[in-house]
Amino acid sequence: MPNHTNPTLALALGLDGGPMREQLGKVAKDCIELDIKQQIGTALTPGFWNGVGQEVEEAVVKGLDDIPISKILVEAWLSAMQFRSYADPEIHPPGEPSVATLAKHSVKSPHKVSVDLLVAGHTAKSLVLDLVVLLDLDGVHLRILDGRIRAISLGATKVSASLKLAGKEVKRFPLREFRYDGELELHPPMPIMLPDRYPPAVALPEEARVPTPLAPPSSG
Repeated sequence: MPNHTNPTLALALGLDGGPMREQLGKVAKDCIELDIKQQIGTALTPGFWNGVGQEVEEAVVKGLDDIPISKILVEAWLSAMQFRSYADPEIHPPGEPSVATLAKHSVKSPHKVSVDLLVAGHTAKSLVLDLVVLLDLDGVHLRILDGRIRAISLGATKVSASLKLAGKEVKRFPLREFRYDGELELHPPMPIMLPDRYPPAVALPEEARVPTPLAPPSSG
């Protein structure tokens, strides 16, 4: 089930049970039928390939449900190095909260989903699916404190994607609007720059940093 506390790609793309197993089964058959026939010495029935399609479909949905939208966005933003000033304690002193607003922009995010199939006791050729997701964003707000992105408010977001297997498009996810009215909190917060230039949030007394050795027992 989708994680609604931090929306995932499965939720954003609207994977609500609409089947794509028939297309996946057909493309999987084109990719691995010869290998399997050589391994087990016989052709396989259409029902088998339907089962393969269902297995691959479940793996795709699970893979997308493990990818939070926030992770995709933060990694893209940090790679663009556009928030470096927020990681400078001379510009934004420790304890000073900031909100960064992003104008209209797009984020392209490629992913691979690998599926290993076991057929009649034999490991068939692995299937590797390529998914390219395009996120169109406008009016995104980032809450930043001490050089770390703490939370994201998405604003207007549209998402589309293309899923391919062996270079053949299995499914195209048409452009759709995705709304998430809550704030996406990052746990843990994501550092904008490494190494971290901010002091620890809680300064420990010197004697608390190194364990104090026990005194030896007194004699006599």
